[in-house]
Amino acid sequence: MNVSGAVTSGDIYALVSELSLGLSVLPQEVSVGSSASSKNLVLTYGASTLLAVGASSLQGRKQLTVRNNGRNTVLVGPSSDQAIYEEGLPVEPGETKVFKFAGDPVDLYGRSNGFACNVTVWE
Repeated sequence: MNVSGAVTSGDIYALVSELSLGLSVLPQEVSVGSSASSKNLVLTYGASTLLAVGASSLQGRKQLTVRNNGRNTVLVGPSSDQAIYEEGLPVEPGETKVFKFAGDPVDLYGRSNGFACNVTVWE
């Protein structure tokens, strides 16, 4: 289903029908295809964790998608544990954020703002 322009009551009805079938709705900018690599991570409050599918960030990646599957807010930012609190961007429970890279990819780290929190990342 693709809705563009003004949303009608028919569009709402079609969406409700699709959701009742158990389909999920993702923001349009999230494109997770067969070529995307993903990994589930557990973020803790104690230390920052590198947000990458492998042991290091994927060379040449153009974006990093982070989906917060937990119940706590997670912060995404630079590697320094203190800097992540000052400069980190929050990803709320159930939210998906896409970080796009114009040049060389930047290592991004995440940590939970409370108890251990599950996230999925795509490169």
